[in-house]
This record gives sequence, structure tokens and C-alpha cells, in this order.
Amino acid sequence: MHKSLEQAKEALEAFDATREQVIAQSRIALKEAKKAIYAMHRGEASLDEAKAALAKAQKLANNHPKLVPIVHEAEEEFVEAACFQAYPDMPAFQDLGVDVETYLGGVCDCVGELTRKAMNAALKKDFDSVKNIFAFIQNVHDDLQLFDLRNGNVRRKFDSIKYRLERLENVLVDVELKHRP
Repeated sequence: MHKSLEQAKEALEAFDATREQVIAQSRIALKEAKKAIYAMHRGEASLDEAKAALAKAQKLANNHPKLVPIVHEAEEEFVEAACFQAYPDMPAFQDLGVDVETYLGGVCDCVGELTRKAMNAALKKDFDSVKNIFAFIQNVHDDLQLFDLRNGNVRRKFDSIKYRLERLENVLVDVELKHRP
């Protein structure tokens, strides 16, 4: 084989090996973020493993710009977990080490977890929590309306927030109607 083709083959093989590592590490990071979210619903919260796994995936991907998009799904799940853990606060995208679109997608996904938290609170008759979560989601929705969301994925996620708000609003209306004298 010609020397230049041999070098190209070696470079391609090295890239493919790194790509496989990025994919595997991104899956681990995604799984750890999902596990953290489920643990948070049970009152057990730690993002340490998800954060460490994501940092490994990002480090591998950052050496090859073509591999960076592979990590976005794991980053988005991590943002979702970090925002859910921080509720009622919201961490900045810079603090989470992700780009703006990934951050916005994770914020929108967090609304789903907050809705689940509100529904669980409603089952426990903790209607103050339901009202607080509803108000928080309403504020997030109002704030995001000011963005020009062109990205189809983020736009779809944003659009789903209004349906979650309607669901919670229905719960609150039902509670008010049932508890009227």
C-alpha cells in the first residue's frame, strides 16, 4: 500500500476507534443522568456520576469536532437532571458546559420532570407544591417565548410545555372545584 494511503487508513481507524469510545461514553453519561433523575423523584439526588461520565465523553469528542454532536443527547439529559435538581433555581448553560441549544432542550425536558413532580405532589394532596411548580413552569414558558427558537427539536420541546401547563392547570381547577364550600 502506498505510504500516504497507509497513513490515511491509520488515521481513519484511529478516528473510528475514538468515535466508538465517544458513543459508548455518551451512552453511559445519558444512562447516569436518567438514573439521577429517577433518584431525584425518590428524594435521592446525585449528579456526580453523570457529570463525570459526561466530562469523559466531552473530552473525547472535543478532540474531534465531527464527534461533538454525538454527545449532545447526553448533554441535554444532564441539563435536564441539573435543572430538575436545582429547582426552583436554574443553572446557567455556561456552568453546565453545554451550548445554548442543548441547554434550552434540557430546560424544556426538565418541564416534563417538574410536571411529574407536581402530579406526585397532587396525589399526596400537596397542592401548594403543585401551584409553585405550575407558576415556575409558566415563568419558564413566558421567558422562552421571547426566544427565536428556530431549531426544530428545541421548538417542538418548547411547544410541548403549553400542554404540560394545561395538564397542571386542569389539576388545579379540579382541586379548586372540589374544595369549594
